[in-house]
Amino acid sequence: MACSVRLVAWSTVAIQKAEGVVLKRKHFREKSLLLSLYTYQFGKINGILKGKTSIQSPAYVEVVFYPHKKGLHFISECSLKDSFTNLNKSLLALGAANYFSELVDELTFPEQRNRRLFNLLFVAISFLTKEDISGPDIRRFISIFEIKLLGLLGVFPSSGHHFHTWCGSGSILPGTVASLCYLKREDMKKGLLLKISPQINRQIREVLKGLLSLHLQKRLKSEEFLEKISEGYPDTQKATGVRKG
Repeated sequence: MACSVRLVAWSTVAIQKAEGVVLKRKHFREKSLLLSLYTYQFGKINGILKGKTSIQSPAYVEVVFYPHKKGLHFISECSLKDSFTNLNKSLLALGAANYFSELVDELTFPEQRNRRLFNLLFVAISFLTKEDISGPDIRRFISIFEIKLLGLLGVFPSSGHHFHTWCGSGSILPGTVASLCYLKREDMKKGLLLKISPQINRQIREVLKGLLSLHLQKRLKSEEFLEKISEGYPDTQKATGVRKG
């Protein structure tokens, strides 16, 4: 894992407060929710929230909770700070936000704080809510997010030589290696401005797909959804009713 990760040591009595992005929610019995959140203060935490709530995923919330050593914390309060409402204006934007959330949930361990990862996730989902974002920009942004996330987790190849392993279309192009390194090094806005040929973009997708399949070892539901809407829906189709939960 990246060196910026810190393990959390819980006090057995102290009530904790945190701000984070809801990665996943699941109904538990009649009036409770199981929540997975990536927080700024503690990294990923899992908890149970009792009582009716309209919290969806993804959303930015503030929670008050009682830590439990076994990892399922009792959340006494959950206040909505940002519902990322504009995601509902585009199936592709909402699909990408759900994919980012599921990816972080699957690739991280509870109680390992990584504030740069939190910032990446929050900034990425916020970017997807922009009014003028286009379908091609969202598709490029997905690759950039994957590269940044793998880099923060310490599993992105350290040299171009290792990219050859994941390129199924033959010899990897020098431009592919240069583009991958540039996108990892520079900020996301600069990455969106980089001109990439269709051939290089195909190789970038092959490399990232190979790397992610190695560490995930399964297909994500949000990834399958993204593929379906990329093939069969216009980028501007509204996403009402498709949010998780």
